[in-house]
This record gives sequence, structure tokens and C-alpha cells, in this order.
Amino acid sequence: MCLDACLVDVQCYGFMLSSHAAAGTARCELHTKEIEFVAEPLECYTYDEGGFTLIGKGACRTAEITVDGPQNGTRYGNMAVVWVNTRQECETACANSSTTCVGVEYHPTASTTGLYKCETHFEELSAEEMSIFECWAVRYDFALMGDGQCNGGVGGTGEHYCLVGGTCNEGGEPISSTTEAGTGCPGEQEYLLCDEHSSIDYTMCLDACLVDVQCYGFMLSSHAAAGTARCELHTKEIEFVAEPLECYTYDEGGFTLIGKGACRTAEITVDGPQNGTRYGNMAVVWVNTRQECETACANSSTTCVGVEYHPTASTTGLYKCETHFEELSAEEMSIFECWAVRYDFALMGDGQCNGGVGGTGEHYCLVGGTCNEGGEPISSTTEAGTGCPGEQEYLL
Repeated sequence: MCLDACLVDVQCYGFMLSSHAAAGTARCELHTKEIEFVAEPLECYTYDEGGFTLIGKGACRTAEITVDGPQNGTRYGNMAVVWVNTRQECETACANSSTTCVGVEYHPTASTTGLYKCETHFEELSAEEMSIFECWAVRYDFALMGDGQCNGGVGGTGEHYCLVGGTCNEGGEPISSTTEAGTGCPGEQEYLLCDEHSSIDYTMCLDACLVDVQCYGFMLSSHAAAGTARCELHTKEIEFVAEPLECYTYDEGGFTLIGKGACRTAEITVDGPQNGTRYGNMAVVWVNTRQECETACANSSTTCVGVEYHPTASTTGLYKCETHFEELSAEEMSIFECWAVRYDFALMGDGQCNGGVGGTGEHYCLVGGTCNEGGEPISSTTEAGTGCPGEQEYLL
């Protein structure tokens, strides 16, 4: 449940699960700051005339339901929080308390102030009732899904945007900036064609995806002969990869497959909206079969020298076919790689995530929470950006 909640929130970097085994309950903190470290486990000590005794590593819990203080009705205990320089100072605070102190919970990892959190407890503590922590952090990498186009490859509004700019393949005006999520092209079958550039490579495309929480993966199209590539950053989950494109030349002998990938011209394209590139002067038609694609080329009023056929149907059920009018070259072809983000969670340790003493916007709760010193939460405790008003107060 905690993991699933983190997975559906693009702001979630991980979660802390605090398990109260004796009660069969748990609490879930969803962290909106990258998990940089895990605190050492808390230490729970009882105190009597014999001194302090460590009863376990984890959060102190009371033997009976808490009666007094802001945590009444729970097993968190009636307590006072003090900030100390050492565990000895924590024990001294308990021993010298004006209210009878029966134990302490000591946080052996310093807060950002350099001080250590110490809870002095006034109700009987129980080792059997203690809670333990697990800090889990999102870990992700990119998996090569295939050597075709991501999600079929025929764009769509908001499906992908470009790393360094792009154009609509039929000459339309992009809906918005081509380097921002949510862009697209106006034509029903028109799609966003990202620019090739010599600066683009796998690492650059991957890094751009990593820093965008909306990015589910990317397609890298490599034009080896030119030393260039283009990068599509996909804002829709990568559900499948298209079959590789097929490039055929056409002459009196018929159609010849020269390679699997995107057709490119032997010389720089002169005519059409893609002039100045090697994409070619072409017409795009939508067909039911490859034979229909070849027929469109053979019957073209402009001399057709080949076709690029997309063997994966679009959402309309039709197949994309480019009929080309400038000489094609196998050596100049581009190939595709579709990479998708793959998420997993790693157990970072049995302490509290990032030190555990909250802070505004550091974490929020799955099913609600309170400020440990009784303050009013800044906003809903089940939404990112919440926190508690006190300087050392935190969201429980």
C-alpha cells in the first residue's frame, strides 16, 4: 500500500514504513525529497533506580495506551522532546525531570542543527510494543525495449517532445514549444519530428529524461553516417515498441529491402518541407498493407524511388507509408532505440529516511498525521508540501 502510493506520485522519492507488530499496524511516510541517507536506528531505554537499560532498537512504545499528552489514545507515550549534544545529556534530562521519567528514546543521528533528538518518557515502556522502521528509496534505470519507435512512433499531442527542437512532419505549426511537454502537431495523422544534432547521444537523452518527472522514457534515432542523432522524450508510459521501419528502393526490377530503419537520402534533401536534411522529399500515405504502400509508389505522379513502411499499425488501424522522390541510401539510414524507465525500490536501512526529523515538504502521510508537539500542520497531512510550524517539530 505504501509502495503503491509512492509509485503513483511523481514527487515521491521513497517511503518510510514504521511497523508496530504487536498492534498489527503501521504508518507510512511518503518522502518528497531524494533519499540521501538513512539514520541509525532509534534506541529505546528504560530508566529506574538501576540506571538505563537498552530494551531495543526502534521507536519506544508504551505498555498501555497513552493517557496524557498530545499523543493520548496511542502508544507513542506521554513525553517531552529535548535536543541534546550527547546521549548522556538525554539520560540526564530524564534523571532530572520534574515529572517522573521512566525511559528515553534517543536518536543517534544528528538533526541539521547538529543536535540529537531525545524523548523523555513518563509512561511505562514495553520492548514488545516497540515499532521498527524501514526506509525504502526509489531506484530506477532504463531498459532497452526494442529497436523500433516507442508506443508505435506516430506521435500525438503530449506523447513526446524534443530535446533540441523539432517540426511537424507535414509542415503544420506545432501546438506549443517543441522542447516542452504537451506539444504536438495539428494534423490528424501529423506527428512531431525531432531535429537531429551532433551534440545528441544516449547519455544526453537519458540525462534529460532523468530530470523530468513527466518522462517515462526516450527514443534515440542515430544517423551514424552523419554523426548525428535525435531524441524524443516520452511523456506517456512506454507500453510497447513498434517493429523496426522497413526501407525499400524501387526501380524497374521492383522493390528491394535495403535495411530496417528510417530511410535517408543519398544526398541532402532539396525539395519539400524536409529540405536541408536527409529525411527526403516524400509524401505520406496511410495504407492497409505494404502492398498498398508499394502500389502508391508505383502509381505516383511524381517519380517514386522507394518507400519507408511502418509495419506497426497506428491507432486508426492504418499503416504509415512514405513514398520517396529522392535517391535513398542504405549507408545513410537511421536506426532507433526505445528506452523505458524501470522503477524499483531498494531497502536503504532500518532507520528513518533522511534523518527522520521531517521538515516542511520533506514527507507527507498516507492516511493522515499530526505534529509531534501539538502544532497545526501547515496543510493537509496527506498532501506533498505539508509540515509542522515549530523549528524542531515534525510530522508524525
